[in-house]
Amino acid sequence: MNAERWLPKVPGAQIERSLSKGAYRREIAPRENAPPRIDSKVSSAALVMNAFGYFFEKPSALPLLPDCKDYWWPPRKLMFEKPLNFPWKGGRHPELDVVVSTKSVVLGIESKRYESFAVRHWTKDPFSSPKFREAQWWAGMSGYKAIRDRFREFTHLDVAQLVKHALGLQARVQANREFQGLCPVLFYLYAEPELPDNSGKLVDDVAKAQHRKEICEFAKIVKGNKVEFLDCDYRQLLAGWQQNDDPEIAAHAARVIERFAP
Repeated sequence: MNAERWLPKVPGAQIERSLSKGAYRREIAPRENAPPRIDSKVSSAALVMNAFGYFFEKPSALPLLPDCKDYWWPPRKLMFEKPLNFPWKGGRHPELDVVVSTKSVVLGIESKRYESFAVRHWTKDPFSSPKFREAQWWAGMSGYKAIRDRFREFTHLDVAQLVKHALGLQARVQANREFQGLCPVLFYLYAEPELPDNSGKLVDDVAKAQHRKEICEFAKIVKGNKVEFLDCDYRQLLAGWQQNDDPEIAAHAARVIERFAP
């Protein structure tokens, strides 16, 4: 394990051992002639795992996330790079950056750092599989279904990924599933980085504004659906943690800001 990839008091070794084989190979494992992806200076995984990793072994200490309801808390378990497989074989299945489970909700966090600020060109239909046309998936999900049919209108927000995450959460709360009976919540957490990307360019204000506009449009369309959608930027999240009554949580938030400038 590279000790430098983890902030102080983040149990990096335990987090790495908890990852699925697929997630470990993708984010942590060494690559030929290249360091692991998580060690890149623009790694989204490094940001989210360090931010939430402080709470990995003490999930109940995780502060209430913005716009979440008090009665949802406290968390019972926190998982990284959690697969939420659809009930069929083949194809790609959702994998959320963080999954937080409580007594009443399963909250899936999709985190973005630099990925959303390049213009997205949809060269393929991400919903081409016949499975995504089956009516059973869209009961109580009319907004997500509308996004499925309008995905090309979004040039920065990866709406295909969000829709699939929502479907994955919905599938996992059904009978005889891991999160049976819990209310599914999809939480979109994004950075607006102050540091340049790998090419040395800063994220421009136009891209940031368009990304936020598309988040608002997405939230408006899926409001009231079976899978609740919430969004927040890292600055708001970390500002709240800095005001926490626990000085250790406040100090952790400061360390995240210092290293990642999200």
